[in-house]
Amino acid sequence: MQYINSIKDEKVVLARELKNYRERQKYNKFLLEGEEIILWAIENNISINYIITSYKEEAKINPIILHNVQNIFFATEGIIKKITDTSYLVPIIGVGNIRNFPINDDFILVLDEVRDFGNIGTIIRTGQAFGINNFISTDSNFDLFQRKTIEASRGKAFSTNIRYFKNVCDTILYLKKNNYQIITTSPYGTNLQ
Repeated sequence: MQYINSIKDEKVVLARELKNYRERQKYNKFLLEGEEIILWAIENNISINYIITSYKEEAKINPIILHNVQNIFFATEGIIKKITDTSYLVPIIGVGNIRNFPINDDFILVLDEVRDFGNIGTIIRTGQAFGINNFISTDSNFDLFQRKTIEASRGKAFSTNIRYFKNVCDTILYLKKNNYQIITTSPYGTNLQ
């Protein structure tokens, strides 16, 4: 067993930094908070660098996690609460690598100005239920790996192909250049064309 005894440990520092979108982009890594999210990551072949857990015994760690993650560290509940920035304990967390998938399908769902993390996750989960796995965001700050997005997508965020554009105009130019038929919806429309 390997123990972490300080919030200054490099693994703790990195995990804390990954709470921030800019740092996730900088390191191309994200924080996995909780057993269910870690299991979704494993199911989607996400490479997990390490796990930090408060469990006192290895026997309490899910056998699937034990089998799939090489580096498991033990820390106090206080250190883990510092990482997750919560008053309650998330007993197991991990650091995973963001995978970049190419957009390679005939059908792409474009998300324009969708900002609520729960809505983003729900759209991804619903899209994948209909066989849509390719998404474009018109916002380069779109965050697929925020905890609420991961939870709302039920882990589908881990297998999503996404491409980011700076704005709507760049998105439309890309779609036209690649011969996509563009169909739009709006809650403000009065008729169907």
